[in-house]
Amino acid sequence: MAKATDFISQLDVPIGYIGLDEAVPRLIAAISDHEHSVWLARISERERSFRNFLKEACEGAGPEVCKKAGIQADAPVRSPFAGIPLDKREMAICELGAALGNSTLPSLVRDPDSGELFRLTDTDWHGLGDWRTTIISGVIRASLGEHIWRYNGRRVLLEAAAFEEWLEARNPEQIGAETESATPGASQLGAEETPTVEPGAPPSTAPVVAKLVGKAWIPIAYERRREKFQKDGTSITDAARDLANESETAADCAKPLKWPYIKNVLRDGIWHEPARVRFKQQPK
Repeated sequence: MAKATDFISQLDVPIGYIGLDEAVPRLIAAISDHEHSVWLARISERERSFRNFLKEACEGAGPEVCKKAGIQADAPVRSPFAGIPLDKREMAICELGAALGNSTLPSLVRDPDSGELFRLTDTDWHGLGDWRTTIISGVIRASLGEHIWRYNGRRVLLEAAAFEEWLEARNPEQIGAETESATPGASQLGAEETPTVEPGAPPSTAPVVAKLVGKAWIPIAYERRREKFQKDGTSITDAARDLANESETAADCAKPLKWPYIKNVLRDGIWHEPARVRFKQQPK
């Protein structure tokens, strides 16, 4: 029978290492107010661009389509900022996530029985859905089926010397939108592309294409092609296949979608059956 101390022993930190949770406050202390102001400008620009995108989508698709997709053009994209300390905490979590996800900052876990250390790979991190809680707690919070599940509940370790070198070498001027795109799970979350803001530069006016996930993207994509589908008498199956092909390259779609999934979503009150042409029977 497992003892309570067995779990605690898995969380011990060997000499020469630090826990991932210990890295968060260290990085927060290293983030300057200037870095925060640049980050804030980028986030604000992204919010404005996303609101504009939602407004155009709602105007083009119609209120009923947007209602079914759960899109509200006037809804806030991000809750009001809580202040610099919590903002810097969020910045640190995202930056650590990016460094772990691209193996810039090597991470390890320890076998509870042998004490042997195992290095985590970028595949482990990119397959982890709850990466944010893992970074905050320092303990892997995985779900069954994820590649990193085999290490669930173990404390993530960083080599102390390697972390110090990484912290010393980090270049705030290179930390921009790429941090968010490299963060574990970013593609799963459907994060929109954001422009890099150089320190001291005003927010960019370049348009940002927001990426929508399946149920939000399908009604809008369908509405763009509904008239053609109606005109051509396209079946719901063929329409689903066409939209699946479009999702592979669409700038506003977070990830490629399978046609059976699209077909099921279309059936849920979105699809309008094309009018069928009826031919009169010739009299006998």
